[in-house]
Amino acid sequence: QIAFETSHVSKEESILLPALEKLDRLSAIQREFVKHLLIENRRGKEALLALRFAVDDYERNPNEKGMLSWRIQDFADYVSAYIGNEDERLLSLADEVLEPAEQQAMLQRAESIEHTHCIDHLNNSRKILTKLRRAKGLSAA
Repeated sequence: QIAFETSHVSKEESILLPALEKLDRLSAIQREFVKHLLIENRRGKEALLALRFAVDDYERNPNEKGMLSWRIQDFADYVSAYIGNEDERLLSLADEVLEPAEQQAMLQRAESIEHTHCIDHLNNSRKILTKLRRAKGLSAA
């Protein structure tokens, strides 16, 4: 999986946004904004998946560039708008409504997710390397 999807978005969806949703001290507008971001995360995953399919289609038929170009632009537009929302509103909202202890606990959970993500990638890389070595008749060490 792509690092953006597995690391950044997973931390946001599993830690920050649920914590904000549970707060009684959010205004109705703030609560709607958090719901909007959850919907936008889903849209981003769909745009990324569509881009992956467009890349696969392009690799099979390089003459078909139209859909790939459109999907690249769609994903770029999504990321640009989402990052703007995040930078301008989400981070300031979190700073405004979360206590320092809550922020620290979330940071520790996020670091744990990042650590697990890195270990998973390392283990997957080792498995792939072992398979490649076996396929070439080399030792697994």
